[in-house]
Amino acid sequence: MVLLCKVCGDIASGFHYGVHACEGCKGFFRRSIQQNINYKMCVKNENCLIMRMNRNRCQHCRFKKCLSVGMSRDAVRFGRIPKREKQRLLDEMQSYMNSLNESAAMDMDSPPVRETPGSPEDGHSKETIGAVATAYRDILTSSSSHETEAKTASISTNNNASPFSRDASFTQVSTHPTSTLSYQPCPVASATLGPVGPIDNQPTFLNVDDNCYGYLACPLNAWPVSGADRTSQEIWESFSQCFTPAVKEVVEFAKGIPGFQELSQQDQVMLLKSGTFQVLMVRFCTLFNADERSVTFLNGQTYSLSTLRALGMGSLLDAMFDFSEKLSSLGLQPDEMALFMAVVLVSADRSDITDMRAVEQLQEGLISALRSLITRRRPDDTTLFPKLLLLLPDLRTLNNLHADKLLAFRIDP
Repeated sequence: MVLLCKVCGDIASGFHYGVHACEGCKGFFRRSIQQNINYKMCVKNENCLIMRMNRNRCQHCRFKKCLSVGMSRDAVRFGRIPKREKQRLLDEMQSYMNSLNESAAMDMDSPPVRETPGSPEDGHSKETIGAVATAYRDILTSSSSHETEAKTASISTNNNASPFSRDASFTQVSTHPTSTLSYQPCPVASATLGPVGPIDNQPTFLNVDDNCYGYLACPLNAWPVSGADRTSQEIWESFSQCFTPAVKEVVEFAKGIPGFQELSQQDQVMLLKSGTFQVLMVRFCTLFNADERSVTFLNGQTYSLSTLRALGMGSLLDAMFDFSEKLSSLGLQPDEMALFMAVVLVSADRSDITDMRAVEQLQEGLISALRSLITRRRPDDTTLFPKLLLLLPDLRTLNNLHADKLLAFRIDP
């Protein structure tokens, strides 16, 4: 069940200070009460509408909203949500979703105002859409053929080829057969993804040996995961750590997002460190066959969910399958997928962000561009955009499960 923040309507991360709230409003309320901040009086008669997109504009009204919905330093609750409250929350969420849909429909029904100079916001959205789509096309859909065409091409000769080879974005991977292939495991075992460990002055994944990038990310990696002499831990580590070769491509993709390189270096690093695994999960969702409950590697090997679950990969892979099924069912086009990946990467509630305002502004611009693209292209589908936003907490869960699995292997090898 996905719950919404009582203050701004964003997706709630949990029950904080007595109400369901997002990370942003939780942190805002905590700072407000810990520092006993007296915010400037509202210039709009204290009637500001607090929403996800504008919650930072009037801190006075935001804090007032926190108090009015019941946030309190002493309001702490444990245990399960009572059925009556759960139903009430579900009704509130449905009402909020309906308002989103009505708003999107109104945007489409309103007469176009094209005779006057285009609004700066509309022009900015178009520029953002174009730039992100170009970065996606040039980096994430062509790099595999530029750097690996001599190593990965024989996959096309395998009748049990990965479903990924049927994706138009990656058709080049399977079009250059060769009979002299020699695959190697990814040599970079230390550059893990997600918030697993502390980061130094420079992130390890920004300085990975370029030789490693000749191999596609696992489960794209053609290195076989089977073998009598391999333990379940070794198989799992291959599955997880061989995502590393794709990290460089995510870094390059991030550079193509308008405004990303204007953030401080520390914030860029933290966004990449926290969000790269989630971006890769979006990118590689087509590798998971939800109907057959299997995962196919680029070497043509297919593994059933039951087989992988027996190796201790159950909880994470179950979540991966569920997410992949949800995302694939939406039928996103490449530019829509590109913008969604950018939204996934740029999230203001990541830990250790120094300039929250700058990151929030960047994320709001990306969300606005994504909504603009979807509502313009699919005027009759008013549910797609909300459905995409509701996938974000699923990605957070995947990221946490992935980090927990890696940490478990480090502690109990």
